[in-house]
Amino acid sequence: AFSLSGVDGASPPASEGTAGAVTFDSSGNISGGLLDDNDGGTVNSVSISAAGAALSSPVNGRGTVAITTSGSLNVTRNFVYYVVDANHLKLIEADAFPILAGDAFRQSTAAISGSFAFTMSGTSSNGDGAFASGAIMNTDGAGNILNTSVVDVDDGGTVTAPAGASLTGTYAVTGGRGTMTLNTTVETLSVVFYPSTAGLLMLDINPTLVASGTAVPQSGGPFSNASFSNGFGLNLSGVTNLNTNVSASEIDAIAQFTANNGSITGAMDFNNSGQLLTSLTLTGNYSMSANGRATATLSPSSLGTFNVIFYAASGTRVLFIETDPSQVSAGLFAAQ
Repeated sequence: AFSLSGVDGASPPASEGTAGAVTFDSSGNISGGLLDDNDGGTVNSVSISAAGAALSSPVNGRGTVAITTSGSLNVTRNFVYYVVDANHLKLIEADAFPILAGDAFRQSTAAISGSFAFTMSGTSSNGDGAFASGAIMNTDGAGNILNTSVVDVDDGGTVTAPAGASLTGTYAVTGGRGTMTLNTTVETLSVVFYPSTAGLLMLDINPTLVASGTAVPQSGGPFSNASFSNGFGLNLSGVTNLNTNVSASEIDAIAQFTANNGSITGAMDFNNSGQLLTSLTLTGNYSMSANGRATATLSPSSLGTFNVIFYAASGTRVLFIETDPSQVSAGLFAAQ
């Protein structure tokens, strides 16, 4: 199962997201698969064609793969892949356009049940054009998302309440591909997903929204501030200068920090559309609820305070989104 995001070849480029599943044999032949694509709100759900020798054997952990789709999206897309381990590949498109990158994980056939932490991010046709959503999603194993779930949404500046909002919905899986309807107080999200060893690889298929993310099975709860007392590595990517007189631009960051019963100390590095800020002193705090949702602040020196919401998948892996008025981002941190 794979998930990729980036931009298409339009002028100006539009956001594009793709998710799917493809089956290979030991000789690199493709026997088939499914692919969902959201290109600036134009959605296609198509089959992946059988093809011989489509996947090259990796050399020093690097290989290539060509995926051909039929029907309404009749194209061949070429990718370079890099082996992480037996269950995980990193992917980047090798065509001029679209410009997509992401991950592929061995597909899982496990039943969808229990609780998940998820985030999705991308672009919206609403408001300032940025989108981020995160949730603790509780399922009953029978196709229902329970009203004990909680969600946060920032869709173009329309934001759920600080305490989050109730999330309900339904889901179904057929042939390795799932569909999900997420009902929130802000809007209803239509999502396709592909189960994998990394969780549910999600792609929104609303015509006004291009967003993707992962729902990770939750373990280790109930949670508290004391659940996190390790050294962590963090990354985030988002859009800054929203709702200002300055053109919106991309911002990316990485950090290393120690969490200690509600407090954060460490160092953070930023690339703000080419402006590099390195080794900033990082402080912060968080308040974790038993369900794994936490409100938090990150305060890198000289850059003010970022307001973020954490969603704990475990005591060693946490997803998060930022919902500040002028900056929206999403990321994760994991134990070092």
